Amino acid sequence: MTWPTKSPVTIDNNPMPSQFRNLVAGGLAGMMAKSVTAPLDRIKILFQVSAEPFRLSAVPRVAMTICREEGVSALWKGNTATLIR
Repeated sequence: MTWPTKSPVTIDNNPMPSQFRNLVAGGLAGMMAKSVTAPLDRIKILFQVSAEPFRLSAVPRVAMTICREEGVSALWKGNTATLIR
């Protein structure tokens, strides 16, 4: 009597090539990183175009002003254009 043998198990059953998978993973990681830092980048740009000198202690006040006057989503204004490029 012989026991049935199992076929070898493959670790990578994904039909997508690993280079393409790495490209997609890197792109998604970059998009997440840009989206996380977008509010701080928006505040930085507002300081750059205003006459007010930059003070780190003013950053929370500026963020609250943006949220109060334009809504929370205004912190991510322009983020879509950044993600596309």
